[in-house]
Amino acid sequence: MANKIIKIGSSAAITIPKKVLGNLGMVIGDKVYVNVDGKNRRVVVEPVANFKIEEERARYIEEFIKEHKKDLEKLSE
Repeated sequence: MANKIIKIGSSAAITIPKKVLGNLGMVIGDKVYVNVDGKNRRVVVEPVANFKIEEERARYIEEFIKEHKKDLEKLSE
């Protein structure tokens, strides 16, 4: 399916057909992350809900690092 990049104010947009949104489990108004893979010239749009687990994992890792900082520094020597 080919879509056209359109101008909206000083920005650009690509429309997503309603059927595609439905297949993705998304609706108009959902928050999404837009990630750019410059190397492969791809744009990936994912629902914010997919990142909740990653954010929780990142917080856990940060807490682990803070708690075990001295031990981790010794291991890196």
